Parts: sequence; C-alpha cells; structure tokens
Amino acid sequence: MPDFAQSGLITTLHDLGTVNSDRLESMLHEATENYKIGLILPVTAADMRAAPFSRIVQELQGASYIDTIVVVLGVAPDKEDYLQARRIVDSLGDRAQVLWTDGPLVAELYESLT
Repeated sequence: MPDFAQSGLITTLHDLGTVNSDRLESMLHEATENYKIGLILPVTAADMRAAPFSRIVQELQGASYIDTIVVVLGVAPDKEDYLQARRIVDSLGDRAQVLWTDGPLVAELYESLT
C-alpha cells in the first residue's frame, strides 16, 4: 500500500521536486479541459511581507491552468495587512481573492455561529 492515498474532490500535490515540471504543467493543462483547478494559499501577514510570497504570486501569473486562487490571510490583525495582501494579489486579476480570516466580516460570521 502506498504511504499516501487520497480520494475526493480536494487534492494535495506532494513531492513536486521529483516530477518534471514541464510534464506536470502539461498534465494540468490537459486536466483543466474537463475540470477546473483552484488553489488555496494560506499565508500570514509576516509571510506575505517576505520575498518568497511575491515570487509565488509572480509564478502564479503564468499558471493559466489555475481557475481560482484564494489567498487565506491569517495572523493579520490590521486592515493594512489585508490591503497590502490585496495589492500584491491584484496582479493575478479576477481569479484571485483574499480571505482575511482576522477581518470584521469573518469575525461577524464566527459570532453568528456561536
């Protein structure tokens, strides 16, 4: 039995370092002819300000096989954190959204659920 098995609608890609990236992208383009792909990208305010996050966003600009991108911003108590994340992600266009888990709308939702 393999040490990793997954079923259902949500998939996690593992061990990308051993896969030929051109082959993987080709497979993703082919798969999106029938199925849309979305990406959930969790990030903290500190991570968002670090250089790798900007690089990730830059790489995602060329990932046309990804239909929807949700940047889940947490550990970000200030509205400026959200606005900065939004500015960075804006280069991805309409397919990208920022979900601010520390923001007032999510706090209101949490409150209504308790």
